[in-house]
Amino acid sequence: MRVYKEFFYKIVRVRQDLKSLKSLGDFTEYLSSSFFTKISLCILLAWVISPIWIIINSSLLSNKFKNLSSFMKRVEIDIIWYVFLQQLGYIAFIIFIFVIIKNYNDLKIHKFNYKNLIKINQVEILLIFMLVWSIISTLVSSDMNLSFTGTSYRHDGLNTYITYAGFFTCGYYINTKSSIKKIISIFVLSSTIVAGLVLLDINYLNNIFSFNTNSAIFYNINHYGYYLCMAVISSVFLVLTNKSNKKNKHKYLLCYVLLVAVLVKNNSFGPYLATLVGLSVQLVIIYYNFRDYFKDMSLIFILFLVISLVINMFSSFLIVEVLKLFGDVQEIVTNDNLSEQAGSGRWILWKNGIKYMLEKPIFGYGPDNLGYRYAMDKIQQDRPHNEFIQIAASLGIPALFFYITALYKHFRLVTKNIKHFDIELISLNLVVATYLFSSFFGNTMFYTSPYYFIFLGMAVSNTKLVINCFR
Repeated sequence: MRVYKEFFYKIVRVRQDLKSLKSLGDFTEYLSSSFFTKISLCILLAWVISPIWIIINSSLLSNKFKNLSSFMKRVEIDIIWYVFLQQLGYIAFIIFIFVIIKNYNDLKIHKFNYKNLIKINQVEILLIFMLVWSIISTLVSSDMNLSFTGTSYRHDGLNTYITYAGFFTCGYYINTKSSIKKIISIFVLSSTIVAGLVLLDINYLNNIFSFNTNSAIFYNINHYGYYLCMAVISSVFLVLTNKSNKKNKHKYLLCYVLLVAVLVKNNSFGPYLATLVGLSVQLVIIYYNFRDYFKDMSLIFILFLVISLVINMFSSFLIVEVLKLFGDVQEIVTNDNLSEQAGSGRWILWKNGIKYMLEKPIFGYGPDNLGYRYAMDKIQQDRPHNEFIQIAASLGIPALFFYITALYKHFRLVTKNIKHFDIELISLNLVVATYLFSSFFGNTMFYTSPYYFIFLGMAVSNTKLVINCFR
């Protein structure tokens, strides 16, 4: 009874406080940073578990629409997932707006030095400039409606960019080790459940959960590959940060093994190569800065190679891809007639993407508007399969400049201050770096990119937090 009374009095106090507020600025000032942090954590936990929620929805659809074709069921699942993204993303974007208003009010009250403020928040300001440029690009595009909503396949218009900004902001507000670990552990456990079902590859289960061989609940193997490369490096984070807890360490090592096995089985070479590079960089960094973790990291790296070799004995995927890579490079260097098919057709997409970028260098063709331009050149694709070229051709060279400069500023801080970091922060930044490497061969997608922006938000804020402690 006492608990209910305390809760009631708390509600009354909050009501009285809200009645006394006179402006939106007063309201944002009333909301504490801890409030934003709790809401952000709930949003991010909901998103990282979304693949499991989608699997459950798939099984419900199987029972409800038994006569529905696999394609139509895939469309229904896609709609459910995108609506879920919008609901979470727009709540997250509201937090983004409140944070900006709150920070502006703090500036007025405390009279901060604007030059110092800009210097400290260069990464965030550059990313906001990129979002603003995306809005302008949408407004001046030839198909503004498509630029806002995106295509029915990718849903990657301005509407979705707004959710990315929200997810980045939520990630930015997660600045305790326990909260970061909670998000990453649930992300890894969710991805491991999906990976386990992929490895089982039982037709009955595949039909119930609308699984495609090697791509799970994603549209194709490349999309699943983007997700997997972040999941694998995230599992490394958990293995290393549970060094003293043997039970958890072994649990996450098992998750790592399963995720690597599925990554190799996935047959998407770009994400596989990105993961290999990410693990190699992490091994080198740990050797020079965290010798206590080198033994564990060496085991992790060796396991990756062994799993790759064992699975390759059955599929020959890696040998074929490596030989193909060398052949593609040779064709490009010699300007062979077959060079346009290099990189599984990516070379011609890259060349044309750069051409489109130069055609509209300021604002680009607009978000998700490249499909018709590729069609004019008789290419049945809507993306260059390189996120950097995609940004430049879709949003304009200035947007790419803001994005690359923001990333450069962030990773410059990381490399200059690495001696002050712990293994958690290094591993967190390597999740971001691994995805970025895979993005040279990939596309943004509404169900994979949010993970990247969550990790980027956490990496940026926590990197700054550590550096500020040593200033």
